[in-house]
Amino acid sequence: FQRRGIQRIGGDADDEQEYRQPQPWAVYGLLALLLVIHGLVMFSYPDEATRQDFVYRFGCVRFQFRWWCAITAMFLHGSWGHLAGNSLFLWIYGAHLERLLGMGKFLVLYFIGGMASMLLHLLCLTPFQADIPAIGASGAISAVLGAFLALQPAARIRCVVFTQFTFRPIILRIPAYIVLTLWFLGQLIFSLRLVGANEEVAFWAHIGGFAA
Repeated sequence: FQRRGIQRIGGDADDEQEYRQPQPWAVYGLLALLLVIHGLVMFSYPDEATRQDFVYRFGCVRFQFRWWCAITAMFLHGSWGHLAGNSLFLWIYGAHLERLLGMGKFLVLYFIGGMASMLLHLLCLTPFQADIPAIGASGAISAVLGAFLALQPAARIRCVVFTQFTFRPIILRIPAYIVLTLWFLGQLIFSLRLVGANEEVAFWAHIGGFAA
């Protein structure tokens, strides 16, 4: 395998798999870009008004849609918490997926899935939401989750579970098809407002990316 540049990997989720590349360079680059861009935006536009103007220019807005905004919006985040959550999911699933697919296929999946997620989000908006910009990499990362489920449904994911019966969290190894199916059902339930509404989260973008 070393002659062909392929390494057999170990670990609970990766048994009997072969990587096309040893390191997830695209994921490293995306994580660095997301961090640097968010830091520049936060420090360059410290007040809320100017930052909102920047988001309206480079976020994805339905009433003034520009195709390239579906790409720039993927690199913008509303807060450090928003960025941290997306980065965590990108690292957990993206690093393994890129090693399996290779950098080229992974990046195609990431950007096409991200653009598809933005388009579905815009189509599902009400007229009263047409001027609200959508930002974040979660749509593209949802495409990564969908591809991970398609390619590695039996992979076991280490999950931290909190229960009312224990005094400390429990770490369980749960198959990816259970983890990601429950995640997708949660997005679907919230997008249809079956248990309430959260206007700050673009759930349809998550569904669009996952399906793409």
